[in-house]
Amino acid sequence: MPSALAPWTSSPDLISTLIPQYDATLSVLRDFHTSTVSEVDPAARKTRQQTDLMEKDDMRLALEETLSSLAETLCKICVERVTWSRALAQDEQDTSSAEEIWKQYLVKRGDWIKPLSIFGRSDKALDIAEEYRDFKSLVELCLESRDDDINHVQRIHERLEYYFMHYGEEFAFTLYNYYIQNQMFAQLLQEFPREKQSLSKFLQPPKYEKLRWIHELSLSQYQDASHTLLQVSSHERRLRQKKLALSIAKLSLLVISPAHLGQESVENVDIGLTAINAQYQFYEEMIKPVVEHSIDNQARVEVALENLYIARNLKKTHLRTRLVKRGLEILVEEKVVDPESLIDLFTLKKRGHRESDFETYFWALQVLRSADVFPVLYLTDYSYLNPARNWHCD
Repeated sequence: MPSALAPWTSSPDLISTLIPQYDATLSVLRDFHTSTVSEVDPAARKTRQQTDLMEKDDMRLALEETLSSLAETLCKICVERVTWSRALAQDEQDTSSAEEIWKQYLVKRGDWIKPLSIFGRSDKALDIAEEYRDFKSLVELCLESRDDDINHVQRIHERLEYYFMHYGEEFAFTLYNYYIQNQMFAQLLQEFPREKQSLSKFLQPPKYEKLRWIHELSLSQYQDASHTLLQVSSHERRLRQKKLALSIAKLSLLVISPAHLGQESVENVDIGLTAINAQYQFYEEMIKPVVEHSIDNQARVEVALENLYIARNLKKTHLRTRLVKRGLEILVEEKVVDPESLIDLFTLKKRGHRESDFETYFWALQVLRSADVFPVLYLTDYSYLNPARNWHCD
């Protein structure tokens, strides 16, 4: 930006001068408040001491006013500096420099505004944050208050509703991010029922799908909820959670009128659930009784391998044995085993009673059908598998 056109009221030298003044004022104010809290001696109310306290109080009030002015001035001159820099930029370097100033300002402005609330200047802090559209500071100033009074809580709710109406989606998304970062999921989903549209839009990214299906159910969007739950199940590695997601997905589909839903969708979910149940049954009926006295998962794997798999046709050095062991390691942790490894576990087990042999092969067929009809349910890491699958290698 040409120096002749640059406004002196927002020069870099002025900004770099005011920032240390703000920091020094804040430091002195904190010392004042610390010393005020520690003075509990009744004798401090004697005439001379009382006069000293009044002088200190006047000084404190003056410093609080100075801090408020500095915070507001810093925001004002930074915005002015960026506005002029953008308007007078002559090349990419000037534009980049202006954007860098803006980024630094966005990082620092909350540190200038929020301390005002510590010293009883919450209204001033809110005014500055509103004027300069610092939504993050607005949210934190409203929600980080320690006042549990019912009237105060109601006023905060009304203020946030006003911000929804006045600032729209940009403020809404800032508030939603705050709720998620602080694990305030109930507030996110229930606090503002009139803002369902903006919340639906906010929850669209895949990282929010475990919240999105709950929101969709609250809106009676059962088919959307079922679709979201299938997405959740597709990359869920924990067996119980995967079964839960599929079960709720099925219930969501069953709510929908048959006229609006093909039977094929429910059947596909049933096929996925059948495969999950096959792994459950296999572990509960055949693995668990053998390994129930083992001290840890590693011991469970070794015991199961020795008792159920190692035989004349399956030695410890075989590639198949290594694949089986890998599958068992996942199985005993109650995680989802990929279809190929799960079928190995079912079909390479030692032969025993005909009924149990028939059952394991039947489970294998169910898993194979699920992987064929609904492969999205088995997005699992196969990197440890040998693509050649040479069953005769030692």
